[in-house]
Amino acid sequence: MTSGPKILDGFGILCHLKDASIINVGNRKLSMGIRKEDTKKDSATKKDLQNFQEEIIHQFHLISEGLIDQIKLLAEGHTGIIQKLDRVETRLDQMEKENERQHLETRALVKLSFSELDKRLSNLESQVREIQEWKKQVEARLPI
Repeated sequence: MTSGPKILDGFGILCHLKDASIINVGNRKLSMGIRKEDTKKDSATKKDLQNFQEEIIHQFHLISEGLIDQIKLLAEGHTGIIQKLDRVETRLDQMEKENERQHLETRALVKLSFSELDKRLSNLESQVREIQEWKKQVEARLPI
């Protein structure tokens, strides 16, 4: 185990400053700028700590810029999906209106057909009554 000063970097990772000139942070490597002659000392200088802090801040800015770009890309994709849904909704509205129009047209045709069939049935019923009356008259004249 190393005996140098320990600090927490910007990501909560414990770092030993005495032995490391490159420190892994997440999947990135941060260079602290420690010269070989500085590693012989037991403690990090204030300038080394300041450089390390600046490097952490710089890496944070790079990561946050990447996240912002990804969020913008996600927002653009979301906007595209919303536009596509709006087009689908418009098409569904048009289809719904066309369906309603065809339904009303079909009902009107059925009503017309029913009305025509009702007239024909009424006509046939009256003819049947006339034929039954004629049959009664014929039967009344002929003795069986």
